[in-house]
Amino acid sequence: MELITNQKIRTKILRKELRNYDSFTPLTIVKCIHCGKIFQAGEMQVYKHNGDYLVYCKHPECSGSIIDIIEYT
Repeated sequence: MELITNQKIRTKILRKELRNYDSFTPLTIVKCIHCGKIFQAGEMQVYKHNGDYLVYCKHPECSGSIIDIIEYT
């Protein structure tokens, strides 16, 4: 998997993907249910794998993906 570091591409993918999950925005405060850490949704990592974009937890040591993110209240 290739980590996407181009900010323009990363932001575009994150906004598109976040809309599919409870209407999160990049500024939504979220919690990863894998690692339990709290951060802004826009800080998640974007990877490219076999032509598809994948969104993962902000923390590289965590294997949580976008489906493992919940809004922090």
